[in-house]
Amino acid sequence: MGGIMNTLHRTFMGVLACSFASLISFYGTQGYAADEVLPPPEGASSIEEELYFKTEEIVTGPGKRAMKAEEAPANVFVITNEDIVQSGQTSLAEVLRRVPGMDAIYISSGESQVSMRGFAGPIIDGTRMAVLIDGRLFQHEFISGILWQQIPVPLDDIKQIEVIAGPMSSLYGNKAMLGIINIVTYEPEETRTKIEAGGGSYWLGKGDFVHAQSFDAAKKYWYKITGHYLRYNDFTDWRGTGKQKAEEDLAVTGKFLAKPVDGTKAWLNAGASQSNGLASFGPLLSGNERRVFVDGNFEQDMGEWGQFNLKSYWERHYLEVPDFPGLGTLEIDNVEAEARHNISFDITSDIENTLTYGFDYRYGDISNAPVQSLNDIGGYLQDEFRFYDKVILNGGVRVDYQKEFIGLNVAAHGSVVWLPHPKYTLKAGFGSAFNNPNYLHFYTNLLQPLVNPAVGTLVGNTDIKAEEILYLDVGNTIRPIDRLTLHANFFYYRMNNLITPTVSLAPPTAQFQNDGGAEAIGGEIRAEGQIAKWLEGYGQWAYEKFNAINGNANPTPNLGNPKNKVGAGLRGKWFDGRFTANVDFEYTMHYYRQNGAINFNFIPVERIDDFYMLNARVAYWPIKNHLELAVAANNILDDNSAQTPLFDPTFGFVLAERPTFNVWGSIRYVF
Repeated sequence: MGGIMNTLHRTFMGVLACSFASLISFYGTQGYAADEVLPPPEGASSIEEELYFKTEEIVTGPGKRAMKAEEAPANVFVITNEDIVQSGQTSLAEVLRRVPGMDAIYISSGESQVSMRGFAGPIIDGTRMAVLIDGRLFQHEFISGILWQQIPVPLDDIKQIEVIAGPMSSLYGNKAMLGIINIVTYEPEETRTKIEAGGGSYWLGKGDFVHAQSFDAAKKYWYKITGHYLRYNDFTDWRGTGKQKAEEDLAVTGKFLAKPVDGTKAWLNAGASQSNGLASFGPLLSGNERRVFVDGNFEQDMGEWGQFNLKSYWERHYLEVPDFPGLGTLEIDNVEAEARHNISFDITSDIENTLTYGFDYRYGDISNAPVQSLNDIGGYLQDEFRFYDKVILNGGVRVDYQKEFIGLNVAAHGSVVWLPHPKYTLKAGFGSAFNNPNYLHFYTNLLQPLVNPAVGTLVGNTDIKAEEILYLDVGNTIRPIDRLTLHANFFYYRMNNLITPTVSLAPPTAQFQNDGGAEAIGGEIRAEGQIAKWLEGYGQWAYEKFNAINGNANPTPNLGNPKNKVGAGLRGKWFDGRFTANVDFEYTMHYYRQNGAINFNFIPVERIDDFYMLNARVAYWPIKNHLELAVAANNILDDNSAQTPLFDPTFGFVLAERPTFNVWGSIRYVF
């Protein structure tokens, strides 16, 4: 362990030193003065100039309230609307490749599998990350995973994505074991009407619509409607079955916002979506799914008594998977409700305290299951102390009660943020988190018998425990010169009670069990900045190393991601912003993984080769700020290396497809 730590430390310091030297040297030879790129306010002091050059990103995910990203009690990576649009991607999961430490694995024409810092499992294991849309949980409750193409939000309506790298169970409870992805959409009063249409390879068809309008002259009442459509067709199945994969997704949402008096805000959002095709149900099977949902939010600013927030959510899935024997049609209901209060007060003129606490309830119900519901009740408390705006101490605890099987879970965290200089930030966090089993872990016997008699019956287990993690996370942000930012993060994870299926004979039976654990160590380095007035870029490296611990007899399912990933990108703007271009590259090192949808300890391991991904997009605005014409090309190197096993020999499923070069064009009008 000590050798690993020393090696990693030397590597990080070496790369960091080289980055400093090379980038400072590069900028020093360019001859650009600071005021040629980002001129500070006239007459500003040296301290004000330093603050002016400092990015002030506001995030809500790390503390369930608005705060500066650099002051948040966790390492946060923000993807902006420009990042999303300029990426040229049609899938939000592919956009996440630009996040250091994020594992985005291509599995089909319409889907990718996403996880953080290496703990990716097969489809049945879910993501171990909570994905939120404007603060509400979005996931497929049946598998605890995310079908990214089914997110009912047009990409151009996303204001920003906040990726919190590190466990967040102390605030969000179950599903936030490795972090959260908080998708923040534009408020109606921030929305510009947009229409986009496009098409390309594999009969790609895409259409998005966003519109918002105020009801009254005082602009206290608003409505907003969005529409999203995406389809693929004729996507060849590389396993040679002769079938052509297809994917079609449609979503419509409507939102009503009211601000009747100062300090009061309420909104109601409702929508419906439908997805169907031969790749809809993760990478496994053909399927059709419909969703309807309603969610609401109420906020009240109580002045010196802080802010009160109340929100609720209801969603129903209709899932049909005709190719799976005995599954039939499932109806899945999800209900959430949360009440939260935060209050700030000054202890002295230089010491401030902010207290956040709340309670939430989650209910899930699934038809055809032996036990048809799961109930989760949780309460959390987080306290923050600010000392002289230089040191921020944060601590929190959460208690969850899962009524049916798991019982009590406790998660806690502590962190320190040190701001010794406007150009440097140091963060350190530690604590515990958990991840409850999902429906399939409990109820898999509703799917028996399986198609392979060598395995026999796969059964659920209501006695399994929640997965647990202890963690240490350290982050550094440095701005050695204007227009350049360096990030260096380090993490250590120790997971226990990992869930994996084990097989017994007489009769042949496979059952989910808690089997030992895994230890992970790694980190990320990223450099980003403005090279010239018209050009900006980034470069990053992520490293992950795993060890099986505590008698883990089957570590392979938990060690299924590469040690090294390298990424880089450039973005340019010319002719007063009328012409833009973007290029992104990612190298993913080879790794080993079992070739199964459910990883059994007897399934052989398959090598997944090195993978090289190059994407680009160019756009022209013939009517500046209104009409955009764009062309995007993805997987330009046409690297057909599979990013995950293609076939499950146990069940006979086609698991995934190889990436293929594709190109598409779009026209977008902004009113």
